[in-house]
Amino acid sequence: MSTPAAADHRGAGPLPSPAAGLRQRKAPDPRINLSSNELGHPLVLDVLGDAWSSLSPDQARRYPRGAQDVEEIGRHFGLDSSEFQLTPGSDCALRLICARAKDLFPDGPRLILQYPNYPAWEEAAQHHGIPVHRIGPLRGDVTQQVELLVSAARFAPPGLIAVSVPNGPVGWGMDSDALDALQAVARDRGHLLVIDACYQVFAGPLGSALARRGDHVAVVQTLSKSHGLAGARVALLATSADRLAVIGSASLEQAVSGPSLALATAVLRREDALATVWSEIVRARTEAAERVSAMGFEPLPSQANFLSVRIGPDVDGVIGRLDARGYRVRSMQGLGSYLDGCLRFTVTSEQECREFLEALEQVARRVPA
Repeated sequence: MSTPAAADHRGAGPLPSPAAGLRQRKAPDPRINLSSNELGHPLVLDVLGDAWSSLSPDQARRYPRGAQDVEEIGRHFGLDSSEFQLTPGSDCALRLICARAKDLFPDGPRLILQYPNYPAWEEAAQHHGIPVHRIGPLRGDVTQQVELLVSAARFAPPGLIAVSVPNGPVGWGMDSDALDALQAVARDRGHLLVIDACYQVFAGPLGSALARRGDHVAVVQTLSKSHGLAGARVALLATSADRLAVIGSASLEQAVSGPSLALATAVLRREDALATVWSEIVRARTEAAERVSAMGFEPLPSQANFLSVRIGPDVDGVIGRLDARGYRVRSMQGLGSYLDGCLRFTVTSEQECREFLEALEQVARRVPA
């Protein structure tokens, strides 16, 4: 298998030094953030405010005693406490899996990676000396990408297969047949299929991916995108009890702060109010795809709370003009030739999405035919 150097939007090469990490601290940004795919719908603040008011100052003063909250979160998702671990965000879960990969695969772990994907995978793999085999969509053919993933897994020694569904950087999904095929080859060849389901709620029932957990499937489900808890840093890592005994640490839940645990539990109790938000985002995403098509641009398939759009050679100019209007969007340059000329924006509410699309249409008029 080929082993490309780990790379992400910050560049290629070794992991940044601690000092470099300090330089990457984020400062307040006055622009409207349509880059990070946070749950930006206005109603989310009402849900969070209501949940926040239920917290006690004592939960910040005392060291965490999270057993009750962990049990309630497990019941909410239909999980036994032996089947899941809480981590401070999904990247932590991915790093934990890589850190324990040599225990899972004593003959030497490998990572078959759906690409593009989250930078945390390649960063962690490089840190732990795990060879990475990227599988990209040739000419943007996502169906073929699944076939290539299955083929690579069929002939590889036991190791990790990592996919994000819907895909984190781009938005495309996988149907149940594709996931069934990956799950089957993982079982047959002794792999561990890791499904990052960060955006699952915008593609179907929230628990669909978690239902696949088992001895050859691990599912990472963060509450950042679906429940508006990006700042609280709460994610679930679910697999079989035997796998979790190898991957997990008995005290890792305590790495999630007490207030974050309490807030997550309170928000889950109010999940019915968020269902309205999720439905509106899906409608707004469909409307946005139709609108950018009418502008003459190509929307890429998306099952997430964002849309990637092929603008063309002047994509950097369009991003710059949107920036001047107060919008922060994401460039997809450098993630593969299929994505050159593309930008990505978060879909929030229907009204805010329409306002952004008006701005996009105005600045796009300057794009050469």
